[in-house]
Amino acid sequence: MYDKFRERDDIIFLGLTFEDDPYVPYIEQFLEQTGITWLNGYGAEATLERFKVKLFPTLYVIGTDGRIAWVGSAPTDGLEKGIEQALAQRNAK
Repeated sequence: MYDKFRERDDIIFLGLTFEDDPYVPYIEQFLEQTGITWLNGYGAEATLERFKVKLFPTLYVIGTDGRIAWVGSAPTDGLEKGIEQALAQRNAK
């Protein structure tokens, strides 16, 4: 999905992990090995707890109104449709 939507300036992809400073070299190595180039943050335990993340990956589409438009555990769960629905809601306003 990132490759499909990355050129759009109205969509932001962000990865979060609960690991903090001591794990940054491992996180960076993982991102490089997997080819992940979108923004990533670490030490996000409080945010992940608020979102009730229990497993990785957990994917969220959050609309411009700040509301969760879609949630799933894999892109094949309908991530593209969730992104398109969030964009349609924004454009309908």
